[in-house]
Amino acid sequence: DDPSSLLNGLSRKILGDVADISEETTKITSVTSVARDDEAKIVDYIAVAGLLLRQEESFKAEVICRQLINLRTTKDQSPTMESNHPEIIYLKRLLETALRQQNLMD
Repeated sequence: DDPSSLLNGLSRKILGDVADISEETTKITSVTSVARDDEAKIVDYIAVAGLLLRQEESFKAEVICRQLINLRTTKDQSPTMESNHPEIIYLKRLLETALRQQNLMD
């Protein structure tokens, strides 16, 4: 159900190494400059957000999730995703987890 469950059982060091590699890969294109139709970069950033949550770097994950939700749902750009689209639901779940880790949500 949860794609990040594939990471269960990996040590914190390995998760940290994977997160570092992921962040390096995505540094080429900042999350704020990802194009709405760049599916590969969007998927990369969704994966990075999940890894960051595993590393309890919830603020960084929150920023990524908010940016991607905004990118995909802003009405002045086309095409837009509705709030019930599976990708948006997943991003909102990640965002909720990030906010809970920061004690910003009950």
